[in-house]
Amino acid sequence: MRAQRMTSLRQPCLENIDLAESLEACSGCGRGSMIKLRYNGLLLCKRCFISFFERRVRRTIGEHRFVEPGDRIVVALSGGKDSVTVLYLLDKLNRLHGNNIELVAISIDQGIRAWTR
Repeated sequence: MRAQRMTSLRQPCLENIDLAESLEACSGCGRGSMIKLRYNGLLLCKRCFISFFERRVRRTIGEHRFVEPGDRIVVALSGGKDSVTVLYLLDKLNRLHGNNIELVAISIDQGIRAWTR
């Protein structure tokens, strides 16, 4: 098992994202925008935002060599949007690049009754 050096994904904070005015055009395609990224001024529709986000994740993984062929990646699923999004994107990228990594999803029942009801 090789050690991985972890670095920040340079992800913008939520404070840097606004809902766009409905009449503003998307910077990517010209359709109506739904979100404005304050840190770079981009106005994006839903489709362009998803594409922008996925490209950024793919670029970051590649630049830092977080994933290499033959790796086994375990994703701990809490059931929340963040962990599910990580698993979805890793699976999508894996399928696009020839299924050359093994993805394993785990979930741990912590035995907290209030959380399971």
